[in-house]
Amino acid sequence: MTKGLAVGLFSLLASPLLAASLTLCHEDVDAYPWIFGEKDGLDRYVMQTVAKRLGLAVKYRPLPWKRCQFEVKNGMSQGMFSAAFSAERSVYADYPLQPDGQPNRAMRMAQDRYLVYRHMGSNADWRDGEFRHVRLAGIQAGYSIGPELRTMGLTLDERSSSTDDLFRKLDSGAIDVAIVLQGQAAHALQQFPQWTSRLEALPEPYRENDMYLALNKTFCRQNKDLCPRLWQEIRAVRESPEYRQLQQKYGF
Repeated sequence: MTKGLAVGLFSLLASPLLAASLTLCHEDVDAYPWIFGEKDGLDRYVMQTVAKRLGLAVKYRPLPWKRCQFEVKNGMSQGMFSAAFSAERSVYADYPLQPDGQPNRAMRMAQDRYLVYRHMGSNADWRDGEFRHVRLAGIQAGYSIGPELRTMGLTLDERSSSTDDLFRKLDSGAIDVAIVLQGQAAHALQQFPQWTSRLEALPEPYRENDMYLALNKTFCRQNKDLCPRLWQEIRAVRESPEYRQLQQKYGF
């Protein structure tokens, strides 16, 4: 064996891809069908399968969403899932990107959509890209849609950590609309069926939302080969027959 070949093999065995461990945080409340229970959900399946394929040791940290973002920003966690792309987050977190700098949707971890809920009988409305008769809108703390909603002139209640809490506020009249992810809304209505006769989703979704594994920029600079491999494997797992079977199991 030549000296050069030996050095090459040593470098390969010592590469971040083979040796890396990851600390990833995610929201600490059930987000059906993405993360719920102890280890269930589509997102957990994706990450666990990716970790197995790449031989990674992954530590999962359930945290309040704003705290999770703080940890990734400050390098206390190497990444977070599932995170929508935003200009604010892209300052400290890397996403899979296309050459034009936009997120590469093919490498998304999941896709959900935001629905606008109101109390039945309310005249609060969302149509053709405009909110009408909305005094106060509720979203979950730390969600990426906050800045754009404020730009649209909405006053926001961003103190809720769960969809359940937002629906309680909406049911009581404390907020005019709740803007929530479809999967979480469906799960909340399954748990509290009394709301199905009092709350309704407006026909027009607020928007579709692509969700990604967002990784700390310093970590990606130090692991230039690993971060792209993570996103590529996420795509492969998400497009697999096993993932589609799990989607059917969860009814999503």
